[in-house]
Amino acid sequence: TWDELKAYARSRYTLADDEEDLFSIVWEYENGRKQEIKVSRFQLLDRDFIEFNSAVCSLESLDPVDALQRNVDFGLGMLALRGETYVVRHTALLDTLDLEEFELPLRLIASSADILEAELTGEDDF
Repeated sequence: TWDELKAYARSRYTLADDEEDLFSIVWEYENGRKQEIKVSRFQLLDRDFIEFNSAVCSLESLDPVDALQRNVDFGLGMLALRGETYVVRHTALLDTLDLEEFELPLRLIASSADILEAELTGEDDF
């Protein structure tokens, strides 16, 4: 359940944000960079899903065609435009999610976003 997933996350990580349907974690990498990943719950067809998303850069920093072409290389997740910000996003069905299926995207989506942010902007804003 969502409550069990949040309890697991609280027991393993320091949550940067902890709301009813969302929490976030800020990873600190060995190279000194940081990256926030948000995990949220949503419903689709009367089923609970979770979304992992981590910001990459502003709309001005990446051409939309380039963003779509980069999606081909993602093994997990995809680039999406949320408002004026590109994010790396992945969704999963909550009912069948096990801990490995939580941990892998939690780390991979954040690291993919951070690598792209560094490549595209040279900044560490997200």
